[in-house]
Amino acid sequence: MKKKIAIVDGYNAIYRNARLRKRLDVSLASAREGLVEHCIRYLATRRDVSEFRIVFDGDSSVMPYSNAGNGGVRVIFTRTKEDADDRILALVREKNERDVEYVVISSDNYVSGNAKTHGALVMTVSEFFGLTAGTWKNPRRQDRGCDEDGLSPVQEREINERLKKEWGIE
Repeated sequence: MKKKIAIVDGYNAIYRNARLRKRLDVSLASAREGLVEHCIRYLATRRDVSEFRIVFDGDSSVMPYSNAGNGGVRVIFTRTKEDADDRILALVREKNERDVEYVVISSDNYVSGNAKTHGALVMTVSEFFGLTAGTWKNPRRQDRGCDEDGLSPVQEREINERLKKEWGIE
């Protein structure tokens, strides 16, 4: 049986989930920690995924356990001038491990479309946070306009562009 590794588009997940977005009022680090905690809880209650890899744009010094395994959750920060979207797709393309199936969790059309092209399963952020039973096979696609938290693809791109400018990523 294939091992499933979920790759999460970190900031995409944070900005598309109301609970995590609210944690941004405390700090960006708090929101990131909330996503890691959610993934750890997921692994503790379900057996359909063996590992999470959460990919964030930016500097690893802002999160002390960035490269360490944390309850089956690995946090990956991109290098300078590297985009998280591109890192996610590189992870899917690498396929260094035999008998591994990747599930990409993102509501970004660029990421999800390209991940599918490289053989990954794709799940929207809304589907991931709403998942309470079932398996990862054939996730439903519902993100045609705004997700349940109200972000449209246009708003998402604007947020990503603002973050890139703020962090000096071009």
